[in-house]
Amino acid sequence: MSVDQKKWLKSAEVLTEWVTDAAAQSESDAYLGKRQTLRYVWPAAIEAIIKPGVPGERRIYVTGRDVSEGGIGLVTRHDVPVGTPIWLRYADDGDKCPWVPGKIVHSTRTLAGYLLGVQFDIEPVD
Repeated sequence: MSVDQKKWLKSAEVLTEWVTDAAAQSESDAYLGKRQTLRYVWPAAIEAIIKPGVPGERRIYVTGRDVSEGGIGLVTRHDVPVGTPIWLRYADDGDKCPWVPGKIVHSTRTLAGYLLGVQFDIEPVD
């Protein structure tokens, strides 16, 4: 197994843990007709790297809103443009938690800041 495959496998394992944790704490929402996977409320502390590995990279902390196997909703004070690459990890675990890659697919300004929608970028590992 290549290094990249191991990285993807770890990210997929972390994602499964996140969804399992959220499912144990809350019920899924009623949007399954609109979504491919169940979404659960998950108010987690998340560490994020915006534009990882390129000039302008920055690290921020955000709050989880909901999570599914396909993506995560976040609340933040930072405006992050649609299409921006982002890496996420559970902040309480720090360096023990592998990064989960994704990209911003929507950003909506609200009174509380911004609601970000992140689509996970995890490829299947054979």
